[in-house]
Amino acid sequence: MTELLGRLRSVAVEQHMEFFENGTQVAQELPKLGYAGREREDGSPLINASVMQADGMGVTVGNIGLPGYQVSLGFSEGSNFGDARKFADMMVGRLRERWVVDVVPEGHGAIPLARCRK
Repeated sequence: MTELLGRLRSVAVEQHMEFFENGTQVAQELPKLGYAGREREDGSPLINASVMQADGMGVTVGNIGLPGYQVSLGFSEGSNFGDARKFADMMVGRLRERWVVDVVPEGHGAIPLARCRK
């Protein structure tokens, strides 16, 4: 997860975007909402981070509700669909250099995958 956050930071710097990491804060707030977070019992950290442009284009990465070291990515369009598509393709390509990236079919959400490990 440290490597993933490092890659996100690098992309933010290269693309002149903002990097936000809120995992610790979100982890503290979830119990107040009644969320047990049983998927973190293996010691895996809660991830909630994003790389964003001022107009809202970017990616948010999180693992709430997902096991171990699986994360989901959500892309936002901002003001330019073409730029957003190029950014998403670049981001997925960068992540595929190191990890398996599955594309979730449109209209579906990310589901826990048993094969995700450290």
